[in-house]
Amino acid sequence: SEQQQGFFWGSKTAALHSTSVRDACAVLLRVAGRVSSRRCRATCSFLILGRPRPYARLSEPSTMSYETKDYPKRIGSQSPSVVKSFLSAATSYFEAVPPREATTPWQKIAYIIVANFLGAGVLSIPFAASQLGYLLYGIALILVYLASLLSGRAFAACYEAVPGARALSDVAKEAYGKRAETGTRVLVYVYMTLVLVILHLTCSISLERVAPGGCVVFYSIAVAAAMILVLQVRDMSEVGTMSIVGTITILGVVGIIVIALPVRGGTGGGENFFVPQAHTTLLLMAIAFMDIVFSFAGQIIYIELLSEMKQPKDFMKAMVSSNTVMFACYAVVGCLGYHYVGALKLKSGEPVTSGVASRGSPLDRILNALLFVHVIVAYLIEANVVARGFLLIAGKDAMTVSQATWTLTTGLLVGFAFLISNLVPFFSAVTAFASALCATLACWCVPCLCALKLERDFAVSLGCGEKTAMKILIPITIVVSLVGTAASVMEMINKLKQDSGTPFGCD
Repeated sequence: SEQQQGFFWGSKTAALHSTSVRDACAVLLRVAGRVSSRRCRATCSFLILGRPRPYARLSEPSTMSYETKDYPKRIGSQSPSVVKSFLSAATSYFEAVPPREATTPWQKIAYIIVANFLGAGVLSIPFAASQLGYLLYGIALILVYLASLLSGRAFAACYEAVPGARALSDVAKEAYGKRAETGTRVLVYVYMTLVLVILHLTCSISLERVAPGGCVVFYSIAVAAAMILVLQVRDMSEVGTMSIVGTITILGVVGIIVIALPVRGGTGGGENFFVPQAHTTLLLMAIAFMDIVFSFAGQIIYIELLSEMKQPKDFMKAMVSSNTVMFACYAVVGCLGYHYVGALKLKSGEPVTSGVASRGSPLDRILNALLFVHVIVAYLIEANVVARGFLLIAGKDAMTVSQATWTLTTGLLVGFAFLISNLVPFFSAVTAFASALCATLACWCVPCLCALKLERDFAVSLGCGEKTAMKILIPITIVVSLVGTAASVMEMINKLKQDSGTPFGCD
């Protein structure tokens, strides 16, 4: 009410002029007893300490012990009934929560990067090797890996120039203005929403292999329900802890593939094909290259991760280590998958896990169960970042909006992923389309353009070689994006004509 607000701000002024932290906090905590909103109680602590910490975590415990312990007594002397407790919990579900400090170490950031994209990326890599041959595949993999490292350096330079950025669009605004901010925001979140579609499709495929016999659409519904539940975790530090599980499970998947394929024996006929063979076309080669680009496109969330880091200067450690792990996995799995599974089976575009063991076998169930756990974690990370972005567009902070708002936002994202993944169920073609349409521009072109502009305006530390490489990468990125988008759209049209995938079909 106006009376409460007047009392609150009047007491705030008195507190700021008090002679000690103890006296000031005593005044403000009395205010919190009258103004019941949790936001006001958090603000009381923030006004004194100048940082977003709730009152129960104030420093100087020796001077604050009495106020902190006595505070619940002043809020309400009556014992809370079950009804009051329920109403309080229901009210807090719709209340904003206090802000917090970024505390994620670089090791967890590395786990997040690996967990976010190694799973979906590694699944289509053998298809790329089968279409390009070992030689072109190796060259393409090295070039994309180096481009990803350069892009990561550009992201780090951008955040160095704009340390308050929460997304790549904030960097674009600082570098090129409002229109650049809008364009970048659309580009980034269209791509990340398409990634959610790919992850949802992967989860459904792996779950169907774990428990075969049902309709894929029903598995897709189960994935959507599970994701809405796990997405209630929105603290990136907690997500980083869960990403450790995702990293372990995908490394387990890679390990099983690396061991199981040679043990199973036999070849798919690709062991001597160092160059593209008659079974491939220029269209499929373009799709294959875009699948390699997609496998490294996790850097699109780098600004969001940097904003959550305890020490952003350590970002390069996380970026280089995670990308190197992914490069090694892609090199091994791509070549082994091509050698033992073969180009004809991989040409269907299904994930390589579908060709490791026979459907319904114990090994097949274990492999896809590990894959399912990993992709669920990757889905959690990606949807978490996308939800933050859309809330940021709406002018809200994801860490302070009510739980109801967060649930609604994430629910809409999962619903969209469910719908599109069942309308266009083509794994390799969808990954190629996403990477060509948005990933190359958002991951390579935009950060390099922004880094070069901010380097001049803010004297960011970029070497001469780094600047030259970025200038070369920008036009190459544009050409790759145009060619890749056209190729992926043509491939999806061809698959629809061949009836290789029916929208909302059970096959």
